[in-house]
Amino acid sequence: MSSSNVPMIRDEALTPMTLEGLMAQAAMLVASGILPKGIRTPEAAAAIILTGRELGIPPMQAFRAIYIVNGKPTISTEHMAAMLLQAGMTYNIDQLDMEGCVITFMRPGMSYTHSFMKEDAVKASLWGTNTWAKYPKDMMYNRCFSAGARKFAPDVLGKMYTPEEIDPDSVTIDADGQTVVVTKPEPPTQTDEQKRNGAPPADSTRRSTKAADDNGAPAAVGWATWSENMCKSFWAKANELNLSSEDVHQEFGVESMKDYEGSQNTARAILDILDYGINKCAIGLQGIWAALGVNAVYKSDMTVDDAKAAIDKWAKAQDTTVQQQGELAV
Repeated sequence: MSSSNVPMIRDEALTPMTLEGLMAQAAMLVASGILPKGIRTPEAAAAIILTGRELGIPPMQAFRAIYIVNGKPTISTEHMAAMLLQAGMTYNIDQLDMEGCVITFMRPGMSYTHSFMKEDAVKASLWGTNTWAKYPKDMMYNRCFSAGARKFAPDVLGKMYTPEEIDPDSVTIDADGQTVVVTKPEPPTQTDEQKRNGAPPADSTRRSTKAADDNGAPAAVGWATWSENMCKSFWAKANELNLSSEDVHQEFGVESMKDYEGSQNTARAILDILDYGINKCAIGLQGIWAALGVNAVYKSDMTVDDAKAAIDKWAKAQDTTVQQQGELAV
């Protein structure tokens, strides 16, 4: 398959070099109405401009390439590909079907082959969920490309992630097979008159209805929305990992799972990381924390794949240390 049908990056933009100039440019662009509707404030626009500058992407192209997902800047797979090509690298899609994706990345003097298969998606609790159920091949390609490109070309991409790696529900796939980030609708704002009178936004009644149950109480989120079977499955997995309730609460940052307000995908990811460290690598909670540089898994901003890679690296380092100590003892 060809790797040439991707957008190329051109370094033609003049970007301001002072904070005042940057904010003025950002405010002007937001006010113009030409930016994607997800970019609503000068601060958000400035963050994207700065991220683009670090990656060598001109401002106007950065607005089409960089997305803020859950507070983190991300970049589309298509623009990751463009950056590699501009840096003189190439890639070949060796396999892309319902079983998985295999891509070989190439640069002068070296090559690297990366795969992301159906079984990897199943282990990560991605297979069959939301966008993955609708576009499994595209999502496997995105995962394979982004993870492989980061490992092969950290000098070009750094630690940039794609939107679907941060939030699998943040993207869909268009008719051309391109990843499209789903933008949440902008919340209503008060008019000057409403602010003076202390009145709520125009559609606050509609929003409060959606955000409350029939009795007027806040709508349930997180753990409160899980079915009984989901809750039982969660605790069964925790018991399998020999985690006490105190351990679980610490890993999820709550005093009780009833207080957990995250998504089921996030909960699955945390359990998957714990399972990998405890069952697959046998390093225990302390080892997982040391590998991730945190004292609870929920504090890590790594994807499941990167967390597993960090755990592998830490575990191998410990094995090497033990081996060296044994040799010294002899």
